Amino acid sequence: MKSSFLILIFIALVHALPVYCHGNNVTAFDNVNVVTMAKEQVIENQTVLIVHDRIENIGSTERVDVLATAKIIEGNGYYLMPGLADMPTHFNISDTAFQSTLTQSCLT
Repeated sequence: MKSSFLILIFIALVHALPVYCHGNNVTAFDNVNVVTMAKEQVIENQTVLIVHDRIENIGSTERVDVLATAKIIEGNGYYLMPGLADMPTHFNISDTAFQSTLTQSCLT
């Protein structure tokens, strides 16, 4: 009984794995210039492959293989960089500069 149940689980996992790994959860940013945070450098003509919510591969546009089912976002030489946030900011809520910033900017 146990072995039949384990075989059934194994078969289900084997069939589900390709959907999990290669489904519509793959996004490729093609032909982008990557701004790194490790050095003051820009790496040109790169493809960034995202699987689910993680960066899976970064490499030259000519060398990175992208699945046919992946959502491809053409970068056309634009820049791709990590998100930036300004966390330790302290303002007095009555400060007119702060109120002006709120009304004229987009905060994340």
